[in-house]
Amino acid sequence: MPHPELDRDILLADAAAIEAVTEERFPLLALIDPSFPSPCPFYDQFASDPLQGPLNGRDVPILVIGNHSAPATSFGESEELVTETLTNDYLVETTHIAHVVYPHNRCVNDHIHRALIEVVYPDERRVVCEPQN
Repeated sequence: MPHPELDRDILLADAAAIEAVTEERFPLLALIDPSFPSPCPFYDQFASDPLQGPLNGRDVPILVIGNHSAPATSFGESEELVTETLTNDYLVETTHIAHVVYPHNRCVNDHIHRALIEVVYPDERRVVCEPQN
């Protein structure tokens, strides 16, 4: 979270105001990308009782992409997901200026494509992809 002192309720209450300002000040951006500003930081609000304990995907591996520079999801949240919540996971760690790394990093793309298309996961549970612009 960029501002950990703000809880999710405050951020959700601000979402409508942020959307209105975006439409007023950046009308072209609002037309081009209606998902801006993104609701990603607020997704956990839609489940009133968050799941507790490890999640076992019935032997289905989960590939998590952790971005040190994500403006919406901290790398710590990705790391926490793989160390404290998931039980069959792989962490691909990188740094990219935007929230979404795919398709802007060839190494990340390769891991995602191998996992989704070939069902092949990294040899290590944690791999690092160098930043690319």
